[in-house]
Amino acid sequence: MPTEKKLKILAEKCLQFSSAKLQDEFKDFDGFEEFNGKVKAALMKKFEVMEGNKDFYHACHQTSVVPNPVNEEMDKIIIELEAYISKLRKESDQWDKLVSRYENLQSEDLQIHETGRTNEKEEVRDCDLPDEVKLSASNYLVEPLDLHEIRKEITLNAKLIPLYKWDLNPRREDPTVT
Repeated sequence: MPTEKKLKILAEKCLQFSSAKLQDEFKDFDGFEEFNGKVKAALMKKFEVMEGNKDFYHACHQTSVVPNPVNEEMDKIIIELEAYISKLRKESDQWDKLVSRYENLQSEDLQIHETGRTNEKEEVRDCDLPDEVKLSASNYLVEPLDLHEIRKEITLNAKLIPLYKWDLNPRREDPTVT
């Protein structure tokens, strides 16, 4: 059975049900049965007209739906809320990283305090500046010198330089020194 026939039958059954309910409610009123018969006849005639106009067919096979302005407004609000929620999640992740780093530093400080000594070689860390500040300062700041590397080069070069006459403490026999 086609869906439009099912829809017409459903409408007729709903009319019959409503009519029976009204008849039970208003059975004591004079003239109600006559009124009820007229209403039923008018609606059945309307259903026939609707079937002739193929209103039931169009109701079942309608492909496009007119957008509801309330739904469009809600869709905009949902998009805004999803963007806000995404921003909050990113911010929450950043806070979690910051708290984790702070807790790690706190535990390191507590360890140093308990043992009473620091690490043999302390680490030099970049300051925690935002990337925008680092980028803007890159033209003004020079990279910090690696003092450990400079010391190694000086030590290595000092071993390679031969001793000359002007050395105050000659370590080898030099015939020119008297």
